[in-house]
Amino acid sequence: MTNAKKILIALFGLGILCVAIFGILLLSPVSASNNSYAQTVSSDTTTSPSPSPSPSPTVIPPASKAVVRHALKQERVAKRAWKEWNRARWSFGQKPVVFRKHSSLRPPRFASEAVWLAAGKAWRVDTRLYRHRFGLLWQEMNHPHGNAWEKWRPLVRWTWPANLVDTVVAIIHYESSGSEFVYNRGGSGAYGLMQLLPRPAGVTYAYDQLVYAYWHKYVAAGYSWSPWAGCRAFSY
Repeated sequence: MTNAKKILIALFGLGILCVAIFGILLLSPVSASNNSYAQTVSSDTTTSPSPSPSPSPTVIPPASKAVVRHALKQERVAKRAWKEWNRARWSFGQKPVVFRKHSSLRPPRFASEAVWLAAGKAWRVDTRLYRHRFGLLWQEMNHPHGNAWEKWRPLVRWTWPANLVDTVVAIIHYESSGSEFVYNRGGSGAYGLMQLLPRPAGVTYAYDQLVYAYWHKYVAAGYSWSPWAGCRAFSY
């Protein structure tokens, strides 16, 4: 082989080597860029926080059966006190009053314990209010002021049926003129508003006299006015 051919072959190999080196140098930045992008994507994927779920509403459990039963018991007690007060109002000829509005709105069964406890407390307040108002009327009923016999009409309405009230007031007028403790010492020994005869043991005040007169005289006589046969204040 001649020297010229050897030189050509060497130059050709050197050219190939240069092209290879140049290609390597050219592709290295692209590979680095791709690796950096892959790392960025991977980092974004792994480190970004996942969206937090929206908070669920708090569920309040319903009141227990024991709490509901206790509250409803307070309602029944309040209604009994309310009815007693209204009856006393009727005895004085006053119009009835409706059960308090806030108390009549009973909570739904599955309301919370706090709601039922508040309702029970409101009914207890009602009970105290109605009993207080009844007590004032009861005091006035048993210790009345005014006309000698008409002042007893509210108490008569409380103790006797409504259709008999006028007759009882007339008997009180005739028998005692409305004197609660009058006692016929020198005669028959009759006692009290309706001159009960004989005087019943343990019966002193007007309320007891009127109750005794109804059950032990009027009803015992067959729903008859015969125990007051001598009374001329009414027709029987």
